[in-house]
Amino acid sequence: MQLGATKTETASVRARIRSSTKIRRFTYVTHAQALREYNRAYPKNRSLAEPVTAAQLPASFRIELVSAGDGGAVMSALEDLPEVDQLQ
Repeated sequence: MQLGATKTETASVRARIRSSTKIRRFTYVTHAQALREYNRAYPKNRSLAEPVTAAQLPASFRIELVSAGDGGAVMSALEDLPEVDQLQ
């Protein structure tokens, strides 16, 4: 998600994800959850982790595909949404 995406923009992405038959399940990761994950990734290097705030990390969706071969189709379905920043 774009940093600063509105609730309406997030709902638009969620609706697109929910409507896909190629997605088994998905999880929304909030700013606060992203910060907890970031801090866990850098447990011994507080000089990197401490200056970062939840507001600086984008919310995101984690997607589980029905089939690994569906990745390209799902990416194509989501990449045209302006509120989507990055697909991995």
